[in-house]
Order: sequence, then C-alpha cells, then structure tokens
Amino acid sequence: MFMKRNQLIEQFLETLVRFKQFLDQSVPVDDRVGTLLQFYAIRFLDRHPDSTVGELAEGLQMSSSAVSQLADRLVESGLVKKTNDSVDRRIVRLSNTMKGNAHLLLVSKRANKIGKEMFAKLSDEDLQTIIRVYNKFLSE
Repeated sequence: MFMKRNQLIEQFLETLVRFKQFLDQSVPVDDRVGTLLQFYAIRFLDRHPDSTVGELAEGLQMSSSAVSQLADRLVESGLVKKTNDSVDRRIVRLSNTMKGNAHLLLVSKRANKIGKEMFAKLSDEDLQTIIRVYNKFLSE
C-alpha cells in the first residue's frame, strides 16, 4: 500500500511537469508577452484602479518588496503608471496605462482561445473535479 501511494505521488508530479510543458508548447513563443505574474498584476489593477503597492501585494499574495520591483518593471515597460495620492503625496498609486489595458485585452483573448481549445476535451464534471482537487491543495 505504501509503495503504491509513493508511486501515485510520483506519477502525479511527473504529470504536472508534462502538463506544464504542454502549456508552454500550446502558446507560441511570439504570443508570450510578459509573464503570468505581470498579467495578474495588470488584471488586478484593471479591477482595482489606483491601488497602492501594498494593496496590489495583498491581492497577489506577495510581499510588498517583490511587488514594488514588479511595479517598477511594469512602469518601465509602459504598462502601468505611478501617481502620487492627491491627499497624501507619500502614497503612490498604480493604474494601467492605455498600453497596459491593450495588453490585458490581448492576453485575455489569447488565453480564452487557448483555454477553450484545451478544455474542450474535458467534461464539466472533469473540470469540477480538477478545481476541487486543486482547491484541496490550496486550503489551509
């Protein structure tokens, strides 16, 4: 029984690696604009404009220092802008630029297309099972 459990865990981990490789191959290299983390940050700022670094860090479940570096990269690439708070000039607010909004739209469309093609093989029940299992990993 113990050996079978270890074999199942090993098989699961190998499957995860193969699945990541499959995902990487599913998106052509020229379509990989930015990182997934950058996409999540831009999407968060689209939903929560004028957020502080701390609010973005909380939303992404990352440290403020890591998000500060991420924000700097997004500003350098022209996807996000920083503005000082109108009441407290010490507070810096982040929001998407027009380029950031266009990037979000482009990546979202590509992800939806790829997702539809990829998940067409699965039934709704299969998807619900995958979601349930991943949520078990994520629950505390």
